[in-house]
Amino acid sequence: MWGITLALVLTLVGGQESSYAPDFTGSKTFVYNYEGLILSGLPEKGCNRAGVKLKCKVEINSAGPKLCLLRIHTLDVEEYNGVWPKDPFTRSFRLTQVLGAQLVKPIRFEYSSGQVGNIYTADDVSSLVVNIVRGILNILQLSIKRTQNTYSFQEFGIAGICHTNYIIQQDKKENQILVTKSKDLHSCQDKVQRITGNAYAQTCSGCDQRNKTDRAFSTHNYKIKSTRSGTVILQADSQEVHQFTPFNEMEAAVVMEARQKLVLAEVRKDTTSTPEPELQNRGSLRYHFASELLQTPIQLLKTKNAGNQIIKTLQQLAENMQDSAVKDAPAKYLELVQLLRAATYENIDSVWKQFSSRSEYRRWILDAIPAIGSPMALKFLRHYIKRAELTDFEAAQAVLVGLHLIKADHDAVAEAAMLLKETNARHTPTLYKVTVLTYGSLLQRHCISTDVCTEAALQPLHDLALDALSSGNEGDMTLSLKAIGNAGQPASIKLIQKFLPGFLHRASQLPHSIQVDAVMALRNIAKNDRRRVQDILMQLFANHKVNAEVRMVASVVLVETKPTPALLINMANVALTDTNLQVASFTYSQLKALSTSQAPDLYTVAAASNIALKLLNPKLGWLSYRYSKNLRYDTFTDAIMSGFAANLFAINNAATTLPTAFISNIKAYFLGATTDLFEVGLRAEGLQEVIMKKHLDNWSSRAQGGNEIRDILKKLSEWKALPTNEPLASAYLKLFGQEIFFAKINKDSIKRAVEVFYKPEEQLPKLGDLLRSLQQSLDGHWTKPLLSTEVRHIVPTCVGLPIEKSMYYVSVTSAAINARVQILPSPSSDFSLSQLFDSKIKLHSKMSLSFAKDLIMFIGLNTHLIQAGMELQAKVHAMFPVNIAAAVNIKEKNFKIDIVPCHQESEIMSVRVKAYSVTRNVEDLAAAKIIPVVPSESIPNLWKEGFNSGEKLTGDHSENTGSFPSEFLSKEKSYSAEEPLHYPAPAADSRCAKARQFGFEVCLEKTSANAGFIKNSLLYFLIGGHTTEVSFKPVRTESTIEKIQIEFQAGPRAAEKMVHLVDLDEIEDENDEMETPLHHHALGKLKRILSGQNETWSKLPFTWWSGMCDSEGGGETISAVQEYGGLAVDIA
Repeated sequence: MWGITLALVLTLVGGQESSYAPDFTGSKTFVYNYEGLILSGLPEKGCNRAGVKLKCKVEINSAGPKLCLLRIHTLDVEEYNGVWPKDPFTRSFRLTQVLGAQLVKPIRFEYSSGQVGNIYTADDVSSLVVNIVRGILNILQLSIKRTQNTYSFQEFGIAGICHTNYIIQQDKKENQILVTKSKDLHSCQDKVQRITGNAYAQTCSGCDQRNKTDRAFSTHNYKIKSTRSGTVILQADSQEVHQFTPFNEMEAAVVMEARQKLVLAEVRKDTTSTPEPELQNRGSLRYHFASELLQTPIQLLKTKNAGNQIIKTLQQLAENMQDSAVKDAPAKYLELVQLLRAATYENIDSVWKQFSSRSEYRRWILDAIPAIGSPMALKFLRHYIKRAELTDFEAAQAVLVGLHLIKADHDAVAEAAMLLKETNARHTPTLYKVTVLTYGSLLQRHCISTDVCTEAALQPLHDLALDALSSGNEGDMTLSLKAIGNAGQPASIKLIQKFLPGFLHRASQLPHSIQVDAVMALRNIAKNDRRRVQDILMQLFANHKVNAEVRMVASVVLVETKPTPALLINMANVALTDTNLQVASFTYSQLKALSTSQAPDLYTVAAASNIALKLLNPKLGWLSYRYSKNLRYDTFTDAIMSGFAANLFAINNAATTLPTAFISNIKAYFLGATTDLFEVGLRAEGLQEVIMKKHLDNWSSRAQGGNEIRDILKKLSEWKALPTNEPLASAYLKLFGQEIFFAKINKDSIKRAVEVFYKPEEQLPKLGDLLRSLQQSLDGHWTKPLLSTEVRHIVPTCVGLPIEKSMYYVSVTSAAINARVQILPSPSSDFSLSQLFDSKIKLHSKMSLSFAKDLIMFIGLNTHLIQAGMELQAKVHAMFPVNIAAAVNIKEKNFKIDIVPCHQESEIMSVRVKAYSVTRNVEDLAAAKIIPVVPSESIPNLWKEGFNSGEKLTGDHSENTGSFPSEFLSKEKSYSAEEPLHYPAPAADSRCAKARQFGFEVCLEKTSANAGFIKNSLLYFLIGGHTTEVSFKPVRTESTIEKIQIEFQAGPRAAEKMVHLVDLDEIEDENDEMETPLHHHALGKLKRILSGQNETWSKLPFTWWSGMCDSEGGGETISAVQEYGGLAVDIA
């Protein structure tokens, strides 16, 4: 009986709670006016913003139990790009036709108790249109509880399952129910978003506590009326605000706003019955990503014939980049990449077969294909590597870039595994090494995006490590451990322990360099399983039997894991009783460096380091630099929420005074994340042992005369006592925490290098071809484009359209050279490089090094049909032309350079930064509108207007002045509504530094106009337009300067070989014949210098001499000679 009563009560309560839920059952059709708006830009009125508005009629009626039918008609799509809210919207007829043709098709959706279920549409309706429908239906998603006036819970919606707060009020006078719900879009259990390109960055926990780079909230207001026939929504308003700033959010931010309005227009009886078409289930209310993942936000292309468009773009790049990198080359290269992404494999293969024989086109294709970022690119590379149509260098650089840029999904991993097998079978060590390392990097990004990283993906690396361990192959041990370290997966911990002393008996017999590599492999694993890695490292550090270098490297990695205060105290206790002063000194310097750290993520570690230092003897800090040290410098500025940390680790052993290893790295803090920018490591323990055994004794005494380099090479070739496989030195390079390169030098490496100098030309055909081409005249051109950064963060809005924050960094570097070399005496048939030391070499060359770099940030709406947002462009262009002639005589230790001076004005470098408001429409690309965010003209000031919640969003200009809430408006300046807002004129500055002696001047010109007058913040000072140009300009001189000559003379009595003594009396006699006062002054001063009358000059440790000579063109030159300990320099 009790159970029946409880069930009855729950039924009644449930009925009461659902009575406020909208009900579309019955034979009525509810007709609504719908408007959706998205805007992006600065929050202040009077600045340019960009956006899109959708207007339509929405009809909803019943289609069965818990089913409703949705019809959309009278669609109108409008674009906005102008001064907000002054300028009107512009109707887009073509977009209206394209979207309207799909939206008019009937849509069915499940609806019960205010909850939207599955959505059904025709199969040919695009995902973009379905998402717009989801935005409309998201308004109907209501969870109303009649028994509570306010409550919070996790509600399902278009953006995922997010924290939502409800407030229920009754308006008895109007007989209405007022519902307000607010969502924190950053407090979601299942947030809908896509983040690409930042897999190598880690969240900065301390930064996140101080500042949020982006926030997002939404508010929904409903007017609901309950009648006898059911509950109906009279009006619904939604407003969603996303704000973003790369700096401190309290200063300023860019705002992206989405609004919706749904107003009941009429209710009519549904008297007609239409046959229900065949509809497909398109999923729930949750947003589905589609074409926005393929569409770059900074370009909009309409792809009709991808193959022809690729060829046309290739021709433009190859023909326009013959001499230098033009300013729009990065944009054109990005266009090529986007076309390749839209093409099929057959298109790309056809283009390659057509142009692979032409070097210019071939380079552009091979540099663009890796940037596609899909398995198709790897398939292409694997196919042509297998057919041996790519050189080792071409294949290595393409694989390196391709595997780092590819989207790390299951298909990419499978294709990369096949590529790994192919490169191993080709027996090319460099290509195989690059492939193994980048395969590990691919696995790290793949395992971040999936819940479970399969053992099968890691198996190739594990097999390589186990095979190398069993066979004793040190090269493969190093390679596999570095690749496993790149992957950074906890599943590899047990394997790594087999290379660590104290965990496996055989591991202590491995070379110390292998043990160090195993410790370093734990660094990335610690990001996923910090506790286990800390336990392993602490065991190594505390084990006094382990090699000191391995213990110190373990200490470096242990501190990077941000240990707890207790663990840091234990490290100090170990160092306190350690008999190895190298380890004790290193630990003390580490803790001391950390104790003063300003890094936000190391606040707890810094505090604990201060305590740990008190346990150690301060005398450890007084040890000299022959003991191992850690030097650290870091800084962090709250105003810009950015900083960096630089570390230098000098690791030594007791046998030598010079460090045996160096590790240097730089970490950056920006946008709430930390990134290991780069790390360089050098290790030279084997080389030090050679030096200690006096393999290089008395080199200086045996290398007298002019053949030092040849004698050194000869000595290197006689190192017969060195072990063949033992490395003498090694180095590695890491970018963004991933090792991309390492090399080891051993006896064989030195032997091969020496042989290059002594082998005759016929045994080195490539060297012979190079020498012959240089003597005849070498024309070369090299171009390297690179899409090095593509970071995107895409989220849906309540309107159903996506907005994103993205950053692109594209660079194109070009070098052109025309060179001719003359070698005297002429090389014979058995000529070798060593004979160059006895030859005279003359070089004539014209070179040009240029680059164009684009850094672009986009914030706003991005789809394959339309783009609207704010774009910040930073463009750098530089060009350095050089026209020189050089003469080298190694035997006489003489080097002379003739430089042609500047004869016409030329721009050397330009930097342009500008913020634009952008709208692009794929149906009318010619009408794309790009205007500055900060207008140049004066406009009426509307800053003090408040937000009118009842404001209508219509296309008419007088009704089209929707605004942001007052809390988003600037409080720093106030103007009357009638007073015009005058934008300040751009600031300009121009300065020149003249070098009359060389006939040119260097000029710096700057102009700047920004939004700093609106708000005093770094973001607003950045937004606007900034230009900096550096140029060379010729300067008129008394006589023509035909060339600038610089001569170096080394060896004993170097100055005497260059300076011809001048009779001061003769100069005085000739002084009267000089034609200009400048000559009188110069020679008079020169006479005082040479005669020692000027005390200042006479005390300098070098000799000055000056004389006059006739140049080939009849001009005059003044020479100056400086002597520094056996090196004389002459500048004429």
